[in-house]
Amino acid sequence: MNTKAFSNSNAAELPADSAASADESACPAIVELPCVHCGLPTRVRADADPQRIFCCNGCHGAYDLINGWGLSDFYALRDQMTSAAAQGVPGQRSRYDVFDQPEFLGDSAPKPQSGGLLSTDLALHGLHCGACAWLIENAAARIDGWQLARVKMSDHTIRIVFDPQRVPLSEIARTMDRLGYQVAPLTKQLDDHFARENRRLLIQIAIAGFCAANAMWIAIGLYAGEASGVAADHRTFLRTIGTGLGLLAVAVPGRTFFRGALASLRTRTPHMDLPVALGLSVGSVAGLINAITGRGDVYFDSLAVLVFFLLIGRWIQFRQQHRAARSVDLLLRITPRHASRILDDGQTQAVLADNLQAGDRIRVAAGESFPADGEIIAGERRRQVVVDGRASRFAQWRRSLPAR
Repeated sequence: MNTKAFSNSNAAELPADSAASADESACPAIVELPCVHCGLPTRVRADADPQRIFCCNGCHGAYDLINGWGLSDFYALRDQMTSAAAQGVPGQRSRYDVFDQPEFLGDSAPKPQSGGLLSTDLALHGLHCGACAWLIENAAARIDGWQLARVKMSDHTIRIVFDPQRVPLSEIARTMDRLGYQVAPLTKQLDDHFARENRRLLIQIAIAGFCAANAMWIAIGLYAGEASGVAADHRTFLRTIGTGLGLLAVAVPGRTFFRGALASLRTRTPHMDLPVALGLSVGSVAGLINAITGRGDVYFDSLAVLVFFLLIGRWIQFRQQHRAARSVDLLLRITPRHASRILDDGQTQAVLADNLQAGDRIRVAAGESFPADGEIIAGERRRQVVVDGRASRFAQWRRSLPAR
């Protein structure tokens, strides 16, 4: 009985084991593959299409939306950047090696601080919002030797305080690059010129405003005196004071327009300063003659107000021009300031890009920007750029020339 029961039980189990084996052979294995959209490892069947793997409905919807808009190049660009970052592009590493050489930094050369620390101001490219500044400033606390990072959103600069004995500036620059932000030496010539010119214009506006306000009050007194009667000596006194204020406005802050008119005559390129200077000259001469002879009206109240408002317009124009120049300067800051010049023996020498001469040969590693205009004589170039400002349209070209 027992033997029979045992045999029956075995006989009953065999089909179950066989069915399990059949199910295992029929069902493919479960593997982990990356999500097409976000890259998160996702458990799927081994026979699943690797181009249609999604970790959630959100990634599936985002993928369909991106492809539906014709922006599928997004994934190619993302994979290309990820691959370059993972390999540690030699060009990016060599790009920041010169940050440890003060002669290459120019105005951004580190300055000594207390406690053996160094401080430097660098241009920052890739800054978009306050979250970017927060990320950079908090990253400093995670790097040994990086004491402080202060981001200035208004002009896209960063102040870095670090201990050169514990971390070199080049390593900090590479860390910033891995975060998606590029730093470059800062040139302060544009800022210095703007500060001086802005201060000069503001002083001239203040003088012209003072003269215009007081000249207008004197003019009101003269006009009121004409209606109600005013003593001759009082009238002469007011006309003299008004003339002095008007002449001061034209001679001191108004000389800006005379300088511009004189320069336009020298270069034979007339512009708006020429008629303005002519009008101020004619009005000043006519007003001065009337003030001396005591006949007619003096126009110095009008001239002072004219100079005041014209200077305000000049100041607004100057600030807009500076803003445009600042935008161009932000783009130029990411242009490499150094280059790897190829010597006659085949070795490379790091030199300033400004010192390159026509006919020099340079080596541009993968991931580096071209420091100067030239012709490719060996290797190949691949670039991807936005054509019309929209991410949906890209132009790609590849050029390969044999070595000469």
